[in-house]
Amino acid sequence: MKKIFFISLLLAFAYLVPGIVKATDFNNPGILEPVLTELTGMEVRIPNTDQMDGDIQLNVVGNIVSNSSLGSTSLLGNVITSNSSPDEDLETALKLLEIAVSEGDSNGMNSAANEIMDILKGNTSGRIYDGFSLLNYNRGAFVSDHLVDEYKMKKARDTGLTALGIDGGERKIWEVDVNMLWYGDEFDADTFWFVFQWKLMDWTL
Repeated sequence: MKKIFFISLLLAFAYLVPGIVKATDFNNPGILEPVLTELTGMEVRIPNTDQMDGDIQLNVVGNIVSNSSLGSTSLLGNVITSNSSPDEDLETALKLLEIAVSEGDSNGMNSAANEIMDILKGNTSGRIYDGFSLLNYNRGAFVSDHLVDEYKMKKARDTGLTALGIDGGERKIWEVDVNMLWYGDEFDADTFWFVFQWKLMDWTL
């Protein structure tokens, strides 16, 4: 009981003391630096990193476009005809395998087993998760802009544009196309690493 009272009192004190208040906006002015903010008890902001101006995202070049997944092109270039998650399809395939085993259906077993392997290895066709494997292993350049023999690595492109760096100086803007997939509580991407053209790199970054 004493511990509960002490913790409650401490939380109340932290809430009331100036400077130890919870941030109302994590992006303006500048991104909230969480570690120093926690250690010092005061909001510490990173210069020149404003993310939002009202409802406008300041770090977006161009417009955000939203399209239906059905009929769009998957990561592997197939027309998407199914937007079920890999977890859902894997569960269905496992049930079909169980049924085929119980009935002694060898063709059904092979079909279900192949379906399971395609889902695990990202080899499906026409599904929203084409190319996103449930098994995390190096498949090399399985999409066109991957670097050969590297693990989910892409080369950054120089856009020719500049923006203010955190020190207020002009810095190059580089870009990379990253495909992402969210489903259930999971997230995956086709890019884990970036490579820059070193000779063009501004080492004052």
